[in-house]
Amino acid sequence: MEALDYQPRAGVGYRVGTPLLSCPSMKRPSEPDAPAMPSLLVFAIAVLLFGSPLRRLWLAEGAPGYLPFVVWLGVIALGGWVAHRSGGHDA
Repeated sequence: MEALDYQPRAGVGYRVGTPLLSCPSMKRPSEPDAPAMPSLLVFAIAVLLFGSPLRRLWLAEGAPGYLPFVVWLGVIALGGWVAHRSGGHDA
């Protein structure tokens, strides 16, 4: 069996012309973990609100009974806004 000698033609297998990143109209491709970063920020804020001494602010004795639900709603709304802003869906 003989070895295959593949010689790609122009336009097949590679780009001919200006490099992808030097074209001014194209933006730099994002990193593969870029969509996860805003979600991690929302998670860190939620951990800070629910797992730190900050929860004493919204669980105080004289605080209204609906305040924990407002805090949860804020975290959920922030997560939804981040997901909408990132423009992608989880695969």
